[in-house]
Amino acid sequence: MKYSKQIWKKVFYLSIAINFLFVFNVIQTDDGVDATTPLFLKNKTYQMKTSNYEVYKTKQANIVMLGDSITYGVDWHELLGRSDVVNRGIGGDYTEGMLHRLHYIYKIQPKVVFIMGGINDLQWNAASPEQVANNHKAIIIELKMQQIQPIITSTLYVAASRKSHKKINKKVDQLNNRLQQIAKEYNVPYIDLNSMLANGKVLNSTYTVDGIHLLGNAYRIWGNEVARVLNSME
Repeated sequence: MKYSKQIWKKVFYLSIAINFLFVFNVIQTDDGVDATTPLFLKNKTYQMKTSNYEVYKTKQANIVMLGDSITYGVDWHELLGRSDVVNRGIGGDYTEGMLHRLHYIYKIQPKVVFIMGGINDLQWNAASPEQVANNHKAIIIELKMQQIQPIITSTLYVAASRKSHKKINKKVDQLNNRLQQIAKEYNVPYIDLNSMLANGKVLNSTYTVDGIHLLGNAYRIWGNEVARVLNSME
């Protein structure tokens, strides 16, 4: 009987050890990033692009385009025909990631920062519309503290070809309503791109390659709006 108890005791402690290892392996990802790591830092593109910012030789640029892959998808200096603009869009980025990399923007001492983001947060349920709006608000406050003029651009709808587009675009509406309020509260210009690129409550399919990312005809419209705002400030 005593021998049997010893065996069961060993089995019990062995079971605890196995369960511990299982839980550890579930929490730990393949690349060594654990579950407590912020979502934006799990994006390898984020890691790559921010490491690039450390070695870029640009010392100063008047205009910064801050956002995710939609912002990243065009050469802004060529689109606008200006040499004083840099692209700080990162594919797959979240608004929390945008907030946490503002120090890279301060390094180049811009006068104006155009902000456009949030669709990754909303479509992947990473944050609620209110949380995304609060991230925008925090970015605006931080930029103003650095004497930089922020410009808010509406978060774009997704096209009807995207799965769950109605649910996503309902959240986009909630976010943009809040962003317009924040723009008024902080006296920040607001560009309503959806009023130009949407067909009803969806992104017009003629402006997108995959239901989210934009084609040149859409960037032309967006670029014209950026130029209009810049001209009004000069």
